[in-house]
Amino acid sequence: MENFDTCAIRNIIQDFSMYEKEIPCIPKLVLISNQKICFPWGRRSLDSLIKSLQFKWRKCHKNRKILAKRTNTVTDTVTWRLRYLEQIKSSGTVEVKYFSH
Repeated sequence: MENFDTCAIRNIIQDFSMYEKEIPCIPKLVLISNQKICFPWGRRSLDSLIKSLQFKWRKCHKNRKILAKRTNTVTDTVTWRLRYLEQIKSSGTVEVKYFSH
């Protein structure tokens, strides 16, 4: 897969949610990518490409899966660790020492 194709599919996904005002799903994305860039593969290939572009399928309140950009950044990890340490400290089972860098 060329870099142009991956960028085009990323743009298709972002445009789909912004302009179409619909939740993207694999069959719709395959159809649109075939129309715009002549995407030669099927659903599984597109799904693996979407995952490599740092998108993730997440469940929503209606038990459907929606496509969302993965946000696993360093600040998220630090925030999660601090919350975890606060929970341990509030439970009173372990003495927690904070280190700053």
